[in-house]
Amino acid sequence: ATIRNDINESYFTMLDIRNASQFPINTKKARLISEHPSNSYRLVEENDKVAYLEIENPKEFWKLTKYLVVETKN
Repeated sequence: ATIRNDINESYFTMLDIRNASQFPINTKKARLISEHPSNSYRLVEENDKVAYLEIENPKEFWKLTKYLVVETKN
């Protein structure tokens, strides 16, 4: 799956990427739809769930896109 060029920006929450390093997910499975280098983040598991996404290298993580799209499955 990919992100469409005509995406509706109102579906997203704007934030300051300089201060955003963790995103709660709390679901059984998760995968990133938006493109980010795999060595720039990690999905942290706790209690058999993906608890949150942690950005380990913000400069690399946001290099390809300024959107974060995560597909989740309960």
